Amino acid sequence: MKRFDSDYGQEFERLKKMEFADRFEPATRLVAVCTAGSLIWIYTGWTSALLWPVYYAAAIFAHLFYIMKRKSVARYREVVISALLFTNLQIAFAWLPLLLFFSTNQVLLLVGGPLIFAQLLFLVRRSDTLRLYSYTRRIFVIA
Repeated sequence: MKRFDSDYGQEFERLKKMEFADRFEPATRLVAVCTAGSLIWIYTGWTSALLWPVYYAAAIFAHLFYIMKRKSVARYREVVISALLFTNLQIAFAWLPLLLFFSTNQVLLLVGGPLIFAQLLFLVRRSDTLRLYSYTRRIFVIA
């Protein structure tokens, strides 16, 4: 049984406006992650620091592409896929800052902490209206 709800379509329109209406903001996030990854690589020599921007860019483009292709009437399944892509985007950003934050190196801890704080501010700014997105946000904050 397929469920249709105009609120889902409205949610996709809201996400389009909020996430990607200002093309400068996602581009700034990508540049910041690339710069931070490069600096972390220079400091630590970790290859994972170079993989971080690649994974983040792939996640942000997958999320962007999926949201932009949605119509004004959307199925619940499409909302679930979007929420999973959003969760992947959060993981793509957060895994390296969390690794830094729990490092024994004080300098890396001081870099990881503000990055995690920036991610939490990003989640608050979104102010998701659908319950499914709220659950994914809560899972991230609890983790």
